[in-house]
Amino acid sequence: MQTALKVEIIKTKSSNYLKIALILPLIFLIFTLMTLLSSQNPTGLSDGISIIQTNIFNLWSLILLPFCIVMIINSDYQQENRALGWQQVEANNWPLQPLYWSKTFKYWLLLFLSHLTLVLVVVVSNLLTTKVSVNAGLLLATSLVLWLGSLPLIVINMHLLRYLNAIIVSILNLALSMGSAIYNISLSHYFWIDPWSYASRTIALLRIQPNGTSFSPGSFFANDVSFIYLILLSVSVWLLFNYFLSFIIVRKRQGGNELV
Repeated sequence: MQTALKVEIIKTKSSNYLKIALILPLIFLIFTLMTLLSSQNPTGLSDGISIIQTNIFNLWSLILLPFCIVMIINSDYQQENRALGWQQVEANNWPLQPLYWSKTFKYWLLLFLSHLTLVLVVVVSNLLTTKVSVNAGLLLATSLVLWLGSLPLIVINMHLLRYLNAIIVSILNLALSMGSAIYNISLSHYFWIDPWSYASRTIALLRIQPNGTSFSPGSFFANDVSFIYLILLSVSVWLLFNYFLSFIIVRKRQGGNELV
């Protein structure tokens, strides 16, 4: 497992999916500049919270986070296909289970890098638009929960991309993510059933509602952290589910099926 993970990390250098993990959060800097040029709000605040911070986290949780996951995985799959990586695995009779798990954790680490970049972008954007320093600790904590809750989407999309192209999978993710916001699943007691709602529920810590408006300072959702335990429980269940899926992949090996 450790050897396979080291190999995957080495392959990440100069890869397209590493660029995707870094560039997608940086797009928000362009969004910030456009906001500076067009905004008529001199303070950059609404209900006491940063407008640009609200917009960035709302767009990230609903659209760009699932899109980033799909693009990272799809780019890696394409790189493996070009390099005949799956054929090399079969020819050398390398175990598929460690490879599968190493890829899962590689994608998760790449998303960790994306969220660190996102925090830096939000800090810079806040300083540019509000001239006020932000609560960096709260931003980091929120981003960490966003990152932890992204694991189920990684597992799901790894398998969807085995059978569907990236465009269809991206549209599917967007529909499910927007659906969780439209039907208010992320603020219901059953949000933990829907992995696409985790991000929208998490940004409530920043007083951001799924519809882009803000909670009041005394709102239950803005102060409740008990949902984090449900996300951690869900992630643990998905790890177990992923473990059993890896067995299925190994079984199919004799039939000539690749990892993707």
